[in-house]
Amino acid sequence: MSKLTDAELQILQDGFYPVPGDLMQRAAAEIAYLRGLINNPHTEEFLSAVQYEAAHQRYRFGEAHDRQKSAENWHWLLGKLAGKCLRAVITGDKEKALHHTVSSAASLANWFQAIKLDTSGCGEGLDLDLPSLDTSEADAQHVAMGSILLRTGGNDGHR
Repeated sequence: MSKLTDAELQILQDGFYPVPGDLMQRAAAEIAYLRGLINNPHTEEFLSAVQYEAAHQRYRFGEAHDRQKSAENWHWLLGKLAGKCLRAVITGDKEKALHHTVSSAASLANWFQAIKLDTSGCGEGLDLDLPSLDTSEADAQHVAMGSILLRTGGNDGHR
């Protein structure tokens, strides 16, 4: 399969008709190829696992905690998790390697969110989003799960 050129994509985007038959066939083939890359059980399983792990991390540590991390803190956290994954692969512990891969990706998702929410420019946030001491653990967990699932369009099974 040959990749469509920018000029060919522009022809399709501009809606020039009639579209040459070979261009339409190549475009359909490229769409099928790209959908195959994205829509497969392995990708869906990984992305779902990352989504839930990211929610778990936010519930456990809190979003304000993440926003207070410096870029260097995030870097070292990711290095530590990647190192755990590397060690698990070397020792043949596939389950731990998969877990640490997911936890690393979830940390990147949370870093992404912390960067988006940072209004100070220096990574320091407020504790306003942390549940009060009067909040039940179930309510706090629902808030934490809901915050990531609403932002990502996921479903936590409770709605």
